[in-house]
Amino acid sequence: MPILLLTPDIRWITGFLNVNTVSFGNDVGKPSNMPDNFVVGDSVPLMGAHGWDVVNQPNATDPWVEPVWVMGPYDGTIVNYEPMFPLAFITGGTSNSYEESLTYVGQTIKELPTSYKLEYDASSKYATLTLHGRSAVCNKQKKTTAPKKTKAPTAPEKTKAPASPKKTKARKARKA
Repeated sequence: MPILLLTPDIRWITGFLNVNTVSFGNDVGKPSNMPDNFVVGDSVPLMGAHGWDVVNQPNATDPWVEPVWVMGPYDGTIVNYEPMFPLAFITGGTSNSYEESLTYVGQTIKELPTSYKLEYDASSKYATLTLHGRSAVCNKQKKTTAPKKTKAPTAPEKTKAPASPKKTKARKARKA
């Protein structure tokens, strides 16, 4: 559903912030293409919203120490997703690892990740994020033609050392 927002300079902005929901079965009314327990918070016109699991969100008595999965609905579809994590998870002298499997209510977008893993190696100071699932780009059927045969590289030809100068009659005469 489109909404209208009055901006400070008195212009109207229209943004399509509708979120598709499941229309039948046990999950009626839940946001589709998002994990169970997800709700969609406030929306930003022409940008979208954030959806997250409010049941397991960090709070004053349950501090934020592990990544949380966040999804971005806009115009009836999912336009982005991300693991959000506290900076302390990927800095400092302690290595960390977190992995989560993902399932979606009313899934119609087949390319959504099925799991993700965030790892931080304290010795190298590198963080690695791995998404697992079907890619809309990489999973297209590839041609099954055999690769073209190419000549195997050959060792460079050995070059002969330059021949010593030929002896001339004058040189022979000097030696005599």
